[in-house]
Formats: sequence, C-alpha cells, structure tokens
Amino acid sequence: MRLNQIRDFVALVEGGSMSAAARSLGVSQPAITKSIRALEAELHVQLVQRTTRGVVPTRYGRLFFARAKVARAELERGVAELGQLAGFEAGSVTFGCGPIVADLVVPEAMVAFRTQFPQASVRMIEGFANALVPKVRDETLDFAVGPRLPEFRDEGGIAFRPLFVHDRVVVGRRGHPLARARSLGELVDAAWLTFEPSDLLRRAFSSAGLAMPRPVIQCESYIGFLRLLESTDMLGVVPRATRPLSGDPLRIFELSETLPKLTVGMFTRADSPLTPAAAVLAKAVVASSRKLARRG
Repeated sequence: MRLNQIRDFVALVEGGSMSAAARSLGVSQPAITKSIRALEAELHVQLVQRTTRGVVPTRYGRLFFARAKVARAELERGVAELGQLAGFEAGSVTFGCGPIVADLVVPEAMVAFRTQFPQASVRMIEGFANALVPKVRDETLDFAVGPRLPEFRDEGGIAFRPLFVHDRVVVGRRGHPLARARSLGELVDAAWLTFEPSDLLRRAFSSAGLAMPRPVIQCESYIGFLRLLESTDMLGVVPRATRPLSGDPLRIFELSETLPKLTVGMFTRADSPLTPAAAVLAKAVVASSRKLARRG
C-alpha cells in the first residue's frame, strides 16, 4: 500500500467525485481511478461505488476512511514537524476553544506564541468540547481547550489536562424584574437562554431539586447570547469571569445555590505528539490559563 493511494482515497471520499479529487490533488482523473483500483485490489474489497449522488464509500470504504484519514493527517503532521525542525517551514496550528477561553486566555497566549513562530499560520475554531474533541481525535485539530462536560468519558485516545475551574452564575439585564430573587426556585418560571449545552442548565436545576424551566432557547452565537440577555428579560448562565463586551449591562443574581462548576482543560491525542509549533502554542495557553486561575 502506497501513501499516495491513501491520499487519493481520502480525497475521493471527501470530494465525492473523481473530478473533485483530481482537482484537489492537482492530478488527472485517470490517475485517481488507477490508484483507487489498485488499492481495492490490494485490500480485496470494493471501497467506493458510483451513485446518482456521485462516488460514495461502501461499508468497507467507510471503515477504511476513518483510519485512512487519521493516517494521512499523522503523516502530514510528520512532514510539517520535520520542516519546522529544519527551519524551512513556518509552521501551522489548528486548535479549538470556547468563547470564554478565546476571550480570557488566547490573546496573551498568542502574543507569546508569535515571539517564537512569527510567520506561522494559525486557525482557531470556536465550539464546545462535545463538538471539538472528535476533531482532536481525527486530527482535524491539534488540540482543543474547553470544559470537561459531564458526559465526557475517559478514553485511551484522548488526554485531558485540567487548567482552571469555571464558577458559573446566573445573569440578567440590569433592572430585571426578578433581580431580587435569591434562589433558583424563584427563577423557574423565567424565560431562559443558554449558550452551553442545554443539559448543563438541566443539571443546575436538578441539583437544586427543581424541574427544567420552560421555555429554554438555545443560542449558538455567544455574542447573540449576550445581546439577548442585555435587551430582554431572559436569564442565562455564564462563568463568573466573563467580561461584558460593552460597558456593564448585565448583573449577577446572587443566589443561595451554587451552580455546578466546570473544569476547563486541554484535550490532546494521547498517542501522538504535537508539532513544534502546536506544542509552543499549547504551552502558551497553559501559562495564560494558570495566570487566570491565580486571579481567581
């Protein structure tokens, strides 16, 4: 099995057609066809089939694609690492994090990273750990930083390094009609907005012996989440360390209950070292996170 066969197969599945794969790799369609046929002959199974929707993987192809994609990514990382060590490649890093980490941790870390890799390309993807960890697993991301959600289970392929703990608080706009509330029970009938996975809000209420409030609006945009809280009577939960984006339009509801805390940490692949550039950025993120933890 040749490396170019793995490359061609992954490109074909991702592109959905011979022509798309050929364009992405800068080769001819006959070359892709020949490569895939040779790979199938070697594996003794049919990996792809033509349909009205284009070329799709067979059940054998889907299984092999999951492994081939990781193998391709690992080889590309190896090539990049050699280039960085030899000094003829600027380096690149792709990582994921949530909006709080992007706001409070990443800026300082990026300044430190740029002193060592001023020409490196960096891509940051925003999201929660439940969406980011699978991307770490398949090597789309070098690493991710975010809260360890309750449903996360330890697994051999992913390592988790705790960095700091989020104290979570209920917030609403200044002048909110429920501003005098001192318990979650007084807020059950309010309209709620959540940026976090909704199960976290459910756990906060269930830990206080309360049913999940209704309605709850799920907002995927963090800026939209804050703006809605500022301009409506909806309530939400944020880390206590959150900084308002403009002035101080939100106030914390000081309640008798303590909401479940979240441990924020770094997710990496357990069996694959980071490239030099990714390792430096990860180290800078850890240093910035420790400063945040010391500030409380």
